[in-house]
Amino acid sequence: MRQSYESLTYTNQYKRARNIALFTLFICVVVLAPTLWIWDQSIQERQILRDAKNVVLNMNYLGIEYLGLGKDISDYTRKSGMSKSMEDEVMSYSGAEGQAYLISWNTSRNCVAAMSYQKGKFLIEYQYDAASDTDSWTIYWRHHIYDNEE
Repeated sequence: MRQSYESLTYTNQYKRARNIALFTLFICVVVLAPTLWIWDQSIQERQILRDAKNVVLNMNYLGIEYLGLGKDISDYTRKSGMSKSMEDEVMSYSGAEGQAYLISWNTSRNCVAAMSYQKGKFLIEYQYDAASDTDSWTIYWRHHIYDNEE
């Protein structure tokens, strides 16, 4: 009789330990999975913002060069809003892999007035306010990506 009681106790202890381990694993998954996803999104957001800042910086530098050479910076008949040579150089020098769209150019200060940069599910809008000499960055995360390629 004593052996069956001890085996029953061991079985109960095993079941209790198993249930505690499963509950702990469930709580870890429920808490860690969203936390890791949010952390990953914030890392991607910072990397894409860095790419967008590099694009704007390169646009401004190339704008100075193109002004000196008498070349056209913008070509609003193209989807990107930039001339083909400007777009190729900006993307090459900045190392960015997304798509940059020049919305407007400030001719008095020879710099980007507004642009957007898109990579993956992130869309970044840049605006320069010449009156207060400040710039602003807005980051959007898109839930759906629609195929709008021509």
